[in-house]
Amino acid sequence: VLYYDHILTFDDEVNYIWNRPKRGSAYWFFANRYVTFFANLLVTIAVFIFSDKCTQFAIFQETLLVFNQLVVSILLALRIYALYERSTRMLLCLFGMGASLLGVTIVCIVFYDHVCHILGRCRHFHILFCLLNTTTGLGIAWIALLVYDTMIFCLTVYRTWTTRRYQKTYGIKTPLISLILRDG
Repeated sequence: VLYYDHILTFDDEVNYIWNRPKRGSAYWFFANRYVTFFANLLVTIAVFIFSDKCTQFAIFQETLLVFNQLVVSILLALRIYALYERSTRMLLCLFGMGASLLGVTIVCIVFYDHVCHILGRCRHFHILFCLLNTTTGLGIAWIALLVYDTMIFCLTVYRTWTTRRYQKTYGIKTPLISLILRDG
């Protein structure tokens, strides 16, 4: 589905992104779009490379997932930064919280018990099918991401609600659903 989406939207991407002068937002767009694209290709190739090394494959896959989530988290932080009128304090708070949670995630991924079970192999291609036991460390890493995403969601809802209240004070009638769609 991801690659099909890339094929369907490639013409628009060339027209709206590639053929215009590049700004920071264009580079973040490329990072968000193509990190996942190439990470999935790497994981597919790694299935063949790590044919007998389930633990190394699992660590490789988790590392790519963390990197992908890092790009998405930075984009969400920049969106909140824009919603809060480019507040430096908000940006520092978001990146401080994000850096703390990233540290927790890295420690959990590096130091958790690497328990993998090989479920089976395909006879002709030496493809590895392995299952990573989700230990407490890996669970804590995903909880850190959940905490960050919840914080982003709460900040978005708060800003949407205060904008609506502010607009009501001055007689501006913007439906709540329009504000939610606008602010994310």
